[in-house]
Amino acid sequence: QSAEHALRFCEGGLQLANTAANGITILPPGPVQVGANLKQYWEVEANWNNAAIAAVVPVSPNAVAVNAPAMAQQPRCMVEQISGSIIGNTESATDAIANGNQKSRFRITARGVGLDANTVVQLQSYLLM
Repeated sequence: QSAEHALRFCEGGLQLANTAANGITILPPGPVQVGANLKQYWEVEANWNNAAIAAVVPVSPNAVAVNAPAMAQQPRCMVEQISGSIIGNTESATDAIANGNQKSRFRITARGVGLDANTVVQLQSYLLM
């Protein structure tokens, strides 16, 4: 449930153009170099503990039962812009660029951790703006 909550948090922040206020950074298109490998931001474990990359999602005290045990880590989410853009079917590529009708694509990844730090759920969604 915390992963679902984090996914909705980042999706909502992106749709409302309220990312900075919620601590959400829009990451540039990946992959990124990690050692000798190329990985997406969400695939790098260290990124989940970096608040400049993964937004810490607030959990409302009203949403948590009074005697519920604490999660090992607050839910987190990150937003990656996907390279390229989609152009609407109703106009040519040149017209779409001139009219500002190109659509940006984003991958949102959310991570929820249970009572044990080894219990992790990740969810992803794609958003076309």
